[in-house]
Amino acid sequence: MKDLRDRRTLPRVASEFPLRYRKIPVGRPGFFEASVEDLSARGVRFRCAEDIRVRSTLLFEMVLPGEAPVHSFGRAAWVRERPNHDGFEIGSAFEDQSTAVRKAIERQLQRASVPAGTEKGAQLGAVAAAPQRPADFTA
Repeated sequence: MKDLRDRRTLPRVASEFPLRYRKIPVGRPGFFEASVEDLSARGVRFRCAEDIRVRSTLLFEMVLPGEAPVHSFGRAAWVRERPNHDGFEIGSAFEDQSTAVRKAIERQLQRASVPAGTEKGAQLGAVAAAPQRPADFTA
């Protein structure tokens, strides 16, 4: 069996916000709905209903709390079925990100790193508790 040790070089921050994705090349029109579990500057772990093949290229639309929706490409690094056949967890590395997307993710990571007991952390928690729903996007 393949060694699945953690090869991350940057820390991940637990986050929860909407994410939409589509496979590239496009197999069906539209995006699939998903939810982010954690985020780093180089990748994202998300929950979804669909099984995605490892090494699949994906186009993401992420609605980071307090930000306009951002788009990024990624490649599925690993796929795990969730317990009780409750969908899948996907780990994806970002690819070909724009500077604007990288900066938006960096801001999210900084916000999410603030301790919850601080005044700033409490304000950010309120933002994270009410994520925006992504607008329809067609590429």
